[in-house]
Amino acid sequence: MSSVPHQRGKRCRRYCLEWIIPIENRNLEGALERTGQAVVLDGDVSDCANFSLWLRSLISKKYPLFFYDEGYSADIELHQDTTQEQIVELFAKELTQYS
Repeated sequence: MSSVPHQRGKRCRRYCLEWIIPIENRNLEGALERTGQAVVLDGDVSDCANFSLWLRSLISKKYPLFFYDEGYSADIELHQDTTQEQIVELFAKELTQYS
């Protein structure tokens, strides 16, 4: 959900892997931080939620995963039973609150 930083027209070298996933008429951009501890996503919140839940399905539940925005004004721990709707609803409330 946060934007990927740029430096003089190039992405900073904070990331070891970057990708763009075309979805309908928009893109979901992502990057894996060099530490391997964070995935940064930039796109529609529902697309980010779907990607995050897919990632949760690949990573053992013994490792906690959190979905949060760049300002950490909202966050949710991702469990095996977390839904896209729960994530979108939480972030829609946050956007409405600050509008």
